[in-house]
Order: sequence, then C-alpha cells, then structure tokens
Amino acid sequence: MQSDSITLLSDPAVAAAQVKLPTFSVINAPTWFQWVEVQFRLKRITSSTTHADHIIASLPECY
Repeated sequence: MQSDSITLLSDPAVAAAQVKLPTFSVINAPTWFQWVEVQFRLKRITSSTTHADHIIASLPECY
C-alpha cells in the first residue's frame, strides 16, 4: 500500500493537485512569489503552464 502512495506522489498530475497557494498579497508580492516557487519545487511541478494556472487561480478577481 505504501508503494502506491509513493508512486502517486511522484506523478506530476497528482502533485499539481496537491498544491494549494494562498491568496496573492500586493503588500508581500516578492515573498509570495518566492513561497510559490518553493511549493512548485517541493511538488516537482516543472510545467510553466501549470505554474501559471496555479498562480492565476490564486489571484483575487480584482486583478
């Protein structure tokens, strides 16, 4: 059973589903982007499209 969870976590699609980014903060924008990049590296998400999709989904509607 444990080997299945290891396999699933190494799948980029599953890792992308596990990323939950906080709402963007104008006041702390540089720190927010650094934190986001760390989350992508930890989850081994390398697709620029996936990065952009997650970032855009985290932006408030007013941007």
